Amino acid sequence: MAQQDIRYYLNGLLLIADKSQVRVVATDGHRLAYASLPVEASSEKVEVIIPRKTVLELERLLEDTDEQIRIDIAATQVRFQFGNVELTSKLVEGKFPDYQRVIPTGYKTVSRFRAKS
Repeated sequence: MAQQDIRYYLNGLLLIADKSQVRVVATDGHRLAYASLPVEASSEKVEVIIPRKTVLELERLLEDTDEQIRIDIAATQVRFQFGNVELTSKLVEGKFPDYQRVIPTGYKTVSRFRAKS
């Protein structure tokens, strides 16, 4: 994520909940990070930008837990609940860049990594 970019929508993380999958995308304008994960619940497609400070605080809170996370998204806010923690944040207004256009297709080499259990 960008830290203090004038393009305020880059100073956050794009969260996309679509059917039974959650995707997150972040960029600082030069590099792009993308991850997706299947989830138990299903939802209609929602795209929101979570502020950088919220993402960093969530990362800190999740560091020592394996609890499932409940994510509730409203028009202007997002709420994360796990264990006895509830984190609520405003959302960043704006349109995140079309990240799918910059991800190359047709790779010559493909590597797969499995997360540590």
